[in-house]
Amino acid sequence: MGPAGTITPFHHDLTNNFMAQVIGRKRIKLVPSWDLPVMRNHLHCFSQVDGRVAPPAPYAGLDEPQILECVLHPGEILFLPIGCFHFVHGVDISVTVSFTNFVFDNDFSSFYSTYGPV
Repeated sequence: MGPAGTITPFHHDLTNNFMAQVIGRKRIKLVPSWDLPVMRNHLHCFSQVDGRVAPPAPYAGLDEPQILECVLHPGEILFLPIGCFHFVHGVDISVTVSFTNFVFDNDFSSFYSTYGPV
């Protein structure tokens, strides 16, 4: 739950995740996991890339991240695979529910170092 204008900086989750939008809209920038080396991973799962100014770049070169963008509306669900960087901006007052309880093992935090960049 959050007010319009809420920002979550670029980060990746340590689980696969279904992001279900219930109320309001969210603008989401997505970067595939294979672009981790150019996302300047910093402070656990967060990136130094500023999603507020990073433009969509669906056809990025090899030395820059491929950034896709979408707007998630009420009733829509977005699948975020593990390692997929995402930046979230609340367009409206919004409520989002994340689902991580899958039938198969979905907790990969034990494989991740919390003490510095990957």
